[in-house]
Amino acid sequence: MSVIGADKTEELDTGSFIDTISDIHAAYLQENGNQTTDLSMKESFSKFLAQGLPGKKDEYWKYTDLGKAISKKSFNLQSPKSLLCADNGEAIEEGAVQNASKEDVVVPLKEGSDGNSLLDLSRSLSDCAVINHEISENGRYILTHNTYENSLNSPRVVLKVKNGVEATLIEELDCPDNSWLNSFVTIEVEANGKLTHYVKSKQETGSVLTSHINVGVQEDGLYRAFWLNKGGKIGRNSVSIRLKGRRAESHLTALNLLKNNNHQDSTFYVRHDAEDTHSTQTVKNIAADKGRVVFQGKTFVEKDAQKTDARQLCKSVLLSRTAEIDAKPELEIYADDVQCAHGATCGELDEQSLFYLRSRGLNDNQARALLLRAFIEDVIENISDENILNAYEANLDSFLADINSDAG
Repeated sequence: MSVIGADKTEELDTGSFIDTISDIHAAYLQENGNQTTDLSMKESFSKFLAQGLPGKKDEYWKYTDLGKAISKKSFNLQSPKSLLCADNGEAIEEGAVQNASKEDVVVPLKEGSDGNSLLDLSRSLSDCAVINHEISENGRYILTHNTYENSLNSPRVVLKVKNGVEATLIEELDCPDNSWLNSFVTIEVEANGKLTHYVKSKQETGSVLTSHINVGVQEDGLYRAFWLNKGGKIGRNSVSIRLKGRRAESHLTALNLLKNNNHQDSTFYVRHDAEDTHSTQTVKNIAADKGRVVFQGKTFVEKDAQKTDARQLCKSVLLSRTAEIDAKPELEIYADDVQCAHGATCGELDEQSLFYLRSRGLNDNQARALLLRAFIEDVIENISDENILNAYEANLDSFLADINSDAG
């Protein structure tokens, strides 16, 4: 499903990130490599060059032109950096590549894929993950990726939620001007473990974000994630979930608020491997100006995953004739005793509802804001963390004020 307000003319690429990165990478190795790591980092870089950047020929990238976004850029290559803290601010583990673990297995979005060139790029900057931590106590944890202006930060983080632990993870994706954050977070939720994951992204003008989250959930485990995205030059959240044990659950919820020329891509893949597993994917989009939102959601049900319950829902509102929504929900089912459904809708604000609200004394801006709040209320109301709820509300208020100001 693709909805475009008006025809768009694509600009031709006149530069190439691939053409300029080789010399930059050689200088990076001279400064950051050593005899132990040089060979593996060089091999990963060669794989990256051979594959190139993902592009429109790749099924899962056809709506998001990463090459165009960075074609004229020349990023500094920074040593990958992330920081994991407890809620009280105490540092638990900070990226230090020379002491990190090599456990950085990443589940591909598509089973049997030939590889992920962005993962090879990450491995060319460090041969191991920068953080590898077991969450063994209930609590609230904060993960930040320390990205510098005009730089590429590509950290890999490995987390494990131990048996029976209930935790909250707040991941902060801050992208300064003209930076590129290419993060990989691998999470394993053990039996009876529960993780609620809030992802807060903040992109400055010209920044690029490619975030990869890969989760395995064991028996009676639960993984729940929330995103609020306002996009940047390119913003992409790629999520792969594998429900490995009986009664495992995953619930993914995203709210995308796009304006100007911002671009946001939410690509979700959920694989049901075991019986009695449950998953939901809920995405709400609002696009104004020339904002573009992409949702690709796939649910895969193995033949042994009987009694699976899987739901996908994508609802979108276009606020201008130049905004664009691309939605592609998919189901691939090999079991016969399942309840699976998907749906996607897209439209404009209802004129009769706007007229009714104006007849009750509201002005145009107030009427629009009220209808848009009602549209996303079921997403916001499910956020149990008060601090996160306040932050999301502030982002929402700012977005509504901006679009109403532009409309006025």
